[in-house]
Amino acid sequence: MYSLNYQHLKYFWAVSRHGNLTRVSAKLLLTPQTVSTRINDLEKGLGVEIQDVVRGLPDRACTLSL
Repeated sequence: MYSLNYQHLKYFWAVSRHGNLTRVSAKLLLTPQTVSTRINDLEKGLGVEIQDVVRGLPDRACTLSL
């Protein structure tokens, strides 16, 4: 079982607003891996896939859907 908290929703909201893990992580003073991990935890906690990271682009574009 995953313990979800406000931070998971904050990261989800920030990525959905900016659409870019690199920019969001810089604004939140975190690494892109940390933000991505928290969104993965949110997915597991909700039991749905919400993250679609486009790999191979310089800024790690990301789209979220629910």
